[in-house]
Amino acid sequence: FEFTPKETSSVVRAMFQGFGGYLQADAKSVYDVLFRPPDPSLFDDDEPRPTEVACWAHSRRKFWEAALAKQKPACEPLLRIHKIFELDAQIRQGNPPSKIKALRQQQLSPLVHEFLDFAAAAYETCKAQRGSLRTAFGYCVRQRVAMTRFLEDGRLRLDNNPSESAL
Repeated sequence: FEFTPKETSSVVRAMFQGFGGYLQADAKSVYDVLFRPPDPSLFDDDEPRPTEVACWAHSRRKFWEAALAKQKPACEPLLRIHKIFELDAQIRQGNPPSKIKALRQQQLSPLVHEFLDFAAAAYETCKAQRGSLRTAFGYCVRQRVAMTRFLEDGRLRLDNNPSESAL
């Protein structure tokens, strides 16, 4: 943990300069400089860059907020995400990263892709409306690649809750 008095793109860029591993983040705009830089010249061609891993808990929270706002279509995504978390917990229990990756590819990947396809279709039906449901589905659409990244490596988690809890 490295405390900084300000959370800005320039601080984030300086903090992670030269880092080339996986970085789990919550899609906050200050991280865009790492994953979607407005000016690609910010990075040297040979400089490593972080690989974005999305936080499924942040996605789930957005659907929870929509459900609290009595937007009934938020219930199905919550159930689907619950199944993903539940299955991942079973897969991770007592298994080494190589086995976690293999089991995720076999058992979890289909559920994840079905959910993201469902979210993309649902977003198309609500993207013209304002509100938390559009925000929740939009998050999934914009973060699709980063939300599947945990399937690539058995060491990666679905969420960054443990690190946030530690703070």
